[in-house]
Amino acid sequence: FNISLGPPLFEYPLIQAAFLILQTRPSAIPLEDASRLLRSPFLSGAQTEYTHRALLDARLRRLREPEVSASDIVALARTVAPMIVQLFAQWTREWDRMPSRQMPSDWAASFSRLLSAMGWPGERPLNSAEYQTTAAWNEALAEFASLDSTAGILHMNSGLAILQRLAVSRQFQPESEPAPIQILGVFEASGMAFDHLWIMGLHDGA
Repeated sequence: FNISLGPPLFEYPLIQAAFLILQTRPSAIPLEDASRLLRSPFLSGAQTEYTHRALLDARLRRLREPEVSASDIVALARTVAPMIVQLFAQWTREWDRMPSRQMPSDWAASFSRLLSAMGWPGERPLNSAEYQTTAAWNEALAEFASLDSTAGILHMNSGLAILQRLAVSRQFQPESEPAPIQILGVFEASGMAFDHLWIMGLHDGA
């Protein structure tokens, strides 16, 4: 079956991983967010270092600290997950060189560099749905970049908040293979031909 109404773009795991990278500061990473980053399939080396990153996650949890830094993770990962060392070093450098305030178009470029530093959307080939999700993300980022004349110079947190609102407001459903059962709204069904039709909620009072 195919359900025509897709969830907000923000709810897709690929997009949530992107916002996790963008919203997390290397200097103070909540332990749960650090764990999510290490276990994310959308970072470079996720498949290659899968077992080693799981061991690194366990080591971090044994520290029993509410927050860790990127340097803490790098120190623990040197002998366990060398690709994580490289990713977190690149990510930290991008954070350090970013200005505190700039125009939306400049933030869009900075956000893209932050994601690239972590190897988002990952090393494995994307499936069709993930590829389309990435394309929808690029469209949302382009829409955000076009807000220079209306939004003006923004702090990073303000820019991320606007970008997140765009992702939440954008309904998205990847194109799928034809299915014998289509679950549609009234307007989407207009003009279509069916072998069988079930109209939910239809009775003598409606």
